[in-house]
Amino acid sequence: MKKRKNFLIYPKFQLSLMAGNTLIISAAFLIILLFANQTHGEILQSAIDAKVSIKHPFFKFSNFQFNEYKNSLYLGMSLVLVISNIITLAITHKIAGPLVRLRNELNTVSQTGKIATLKFRKKDLFIDIADKYNAAMSKVSRKDRSDDNAA
Repeated sequence: MKKRKNFLIYPKFQLSLMAGNTLIISAAFLIILLFANQTHGEILQSAIDAKVSIKHPFFKFSNFQFNEYKNSLYLGMSLVLVISNIITLAITHKIAGPLVRLRNELNTVSQTGKIATLKFRKKDLFIDIADKYNAAMSKVSRKDRSDDNAA
């Protein structure tokens, strides 16, 4: 079994999906962080409105807890981004691989006229495209031979 040397089969496609994925997840975490910041500010304001002294341990404890929450949120966001992009890369391999093989085979046919059987990996998506391509190329090849015989 061949070891993959390049993780990006079709970089423009794969990187654009990963960038979109990163953007969406980052936006979601930013919204969570903004709401958490707003809630923390409201809690502190409620304590001030209740005439709790600024020197009261509540404020120090509340700020400590909020900073711990933010650190956990950043760690969680980082883990989710890494895992999500690994999954995105794995899925795009199953899409990009067949597309690249089909493109390469079409280039070969258009440049040399030689038709080879197109095969995809078992776990690839769009396996039926290879079958349809092979059937179409077989029909074209038969038609070309019958046209040659008729001439």
